[in-house]
Amino acid sequence: MSDKMDKRHEGLLRGEWIGMKAAVGGTKIKGTIIDESKYMLWIKTEKGVQKVSKRDHCFVFDALPDVTVEGSTVCARPEERIKMKIKV
Repeated sequence: MSDKMDKRHEGLLRGEWIGMKAAVGGTKIKGTIIDESKYMLWIKTEKGVQKVSKRDHCFVFDALPDVTVEGSTVCARPEERIKMKIKV
């Protein structure tokens, strides 16, 4: 993995997720993240707002489609996640 990829991956994990488009691995849920808490994401889809547990799912963001984010590694409040030390 290149240094450029490492920085992009870290930026995605530590950045703001509200407003980003994402898909939930293993499900048909795909849409825009409208809210986030320590353990949950609220995603606005064509069928309405879906509440998704971070701990139990993987996420793929449209901004970086070749990276899958394990939700269990980012179970933190958004303001805490930004400060987390993340190994890429």
